[in-house]
Amino acid sequence: MVQTARLTKGYLARLQTRNSTVNEHVRDTESSGLVATRFAKSGQVSFVYIGRIKGSVKREITIGRYPDTNIEEARIRASELRKLYRQGIDPKQLEADQQAAQEQKKALERALQVPLRAVLERYLLARNLKPKTDKDYRSTMQSCFSDWLDEPIRNIERRDVEDRYVRLVQKGIKAQAVKAFRILGAIMNFAKAEEVSASRHSNTASERLIRDNPCDVLKEKRYDRHIPARTHALTLDQTAGLLEYLSHCNHPQFNGPKIKPTVARYIGLLLFTGIRREEAARLKWSDVDLIGRTFILHDTKNGLDFVVPMSIPVRGVLTAQQIEANGSQWVFPAATGDGPLADPRKALEKVSSYIGVRFTSHTLRHTFGSIAFEFNFDWGNIKKMLNHKTGDITSRYVHANVNSLRPMFDEIAQGLMRNYDGIYLGDDGEPEHVYDEDDDF
Repeated sequence: MVQTARLTKGYLARLQTRNSTVNEHVRDTESSGLVATRFAKSGQVSFVYIGRIKGSVKREITIGRYPDTNIEEARIRASELRKLYRQGIDPKQLEADQQAAQEQKKALERALQVPLRAVLERYLLARNLKPKTDKDYRSTMQSCFSDWLDEPIRNIERRDVEDRYVRLVQKGIKAQAVKAFRILGAIMNFAKAEEVSASRHSNTASERLIRDNPCDVLKEKRYDRHIPARTHALTLDQTAGLLEYLSHCNHPQFNGPKIKPTVARYIGLLLFTGIRREEAARLKWSDVDLIGRTFILHDTKNGLDFVVPMSIPVRGVLTAQQIEANGSQWVFPAATGDGPLADPRKALEKVSSYIGVRFTSHTLRHTFGSIAFEFNFDWGNIKKMLNHKTGDITSRYVHANVNSLRPMFDEIAQGLMRNYDGIYLGDDGEPEHVYDEDDDF
């Protein structure tokens, strides 16, 4: 039987000391639905709320044990439960939902702790870069941000970006710093588009991995990130000196620095064609047509194959190199192993020292383009000769034909040879320069 009384401290103290052998229930007269229950076995008193959920079942909710929960606290909680019942809300289900939401929030927070390294891997996978570019990105990130790679990307803040950029510039590596933050900025933009959820297998709440790109601070605060373009190119007089060296460097009576014949011909090919160093290094004999006077470059930087016409000097270079390659699949094989020639920087330094002007493989590409400009070739043709990608929509429908390019390649070769006024590989179709004992070196 349920008793009715106004619950007070005195009443509950007397209730606790009763010797009843059955559980007793006392309904509070001041708070509808609030009941104090004495358990016969333990003598303890607990507060319970009993009521019917609107449109549903009768539900009993334990509020707390007295005196850990006092009377006023029990009445306040009973009032809260009464409101929920009237709204048709099951407090137990509400508590379960809130608990689930809390667990989901924690799971989402854990899921958002994605390290920078993981985002880098996904970015590189999405971009499908060439192996050399992929390696360069990884190397740059490791060199400049090694301590950030295993940290959550969300932890990288604008102030961190500023401090790291300033530190790298102060170390005297501004160009590398600019490059590194250009890569990091791209990765951050990739992360902004990344949607993260607590579970991939359920319809759970999700959130963008990051909301803002912290690298934007460099642009917004207008940090100096200008790096002068590498526009160095050899003059025609300097190319004459280079051709003089390449024509004689392997003669027994030559007293200057020696380089391998393969490297000398590699340099000559770059000068007369303007192709990229890695394109020359990875050229295979299966892509060379000495009779048709063309060779094909596959998987170039702009993603397209490129057919290059051979001028007379280029045909001479490749004819002579065919003997030197000694059956290798590569036109310019490495000195050791089965791979292609690596960038011969030390050899280029020797040649640079001898001719009195520093140059790199890329300088020769600039030189080829500069000579084309001096010969008044229009920009469209120069782009085609250098196999540059263009944003012009029309250019997508107009493809460079090797026969349309051949006269321009020949004209550049003739200009180089005319300025040199000597004999180089391939002159008049000869595979090698014929030296006389009286040659003056």
